[in-house]
Amino acid sequence: MPKIRPTNTNKAQWTSETLEKAKELVNQNQSIRSAAKAMGISFSTLQKRLKQQNQSEPRLGRLPVFTQDAEKILADRIKYLSSIFYGVTVIQVRKAAYRYAEELQIQHTFDQSAQMAGRDWLEGFLKRNNISIRKPEATIQDPGKILAPKGMKSWERGKNITLLCAMNAAGGFVPPMFIFPRKRVTPQLEKDGPAGAIYKCSDNGSKQGTSRRK
Repeated sequence: MPKIRPTNTNKAQWTSETLEKAKELVNQNQSIRSAAKAMGISFSTLQKRLKQQNQSEPRLGRLPVFTQDAEKILADRIKYLSSIFYGVTVIQVRKAAYRYAEELQIQHTFDQSAQMAGRDWLEGFLKRNNISIRKPEATIQDPGKILAPKGMKSWERGKNITLLCAMNAAGGFVPPMFIFPRKRVTPQLEKDGPAGAIYKCSDNGSKQGTSRRK
């Protein structure tokens, strides 16, 4: 039978409080090695933390590629695009993360040939920034899954109603167009709608066969 090696489950079991106590022991002329042993912290970790004056909580796994502030900028951009009906896909975000790291001249392990961040990075990024992957409530077209803040509803509602939106990278956009599955547009359909929106009709609610009537 193959030898079963015991798993080390004691990694990063200390806290910022125990780190502070270890620091106090060192300030009281106790050696770093003995202070680390007393507080259940590895010698190398305590030595590095004292040298860098790092009091943050311990963590397992790789460190994030971006700083907290830099990552927040990227997350806020994704949430903003979702709020204006321009949800981005997983691939778009992974490619954007690669370009972002290159522009900031940050060392990373992203895929150089594909020029995109890895799936592991994306999974951690989504968890840290409360973003989920979901499929929009589209009824005619299938744009694939997009990213959006957790708890935020998709923008297309109603049976067989099509909403067309378009914008460019500079932020310019055209008014949204609502296409209803009916013969004529009535004032009730336009009630509380977005300013400048266009309302059309078709037999099945799709852009094909759209009525020219206003």
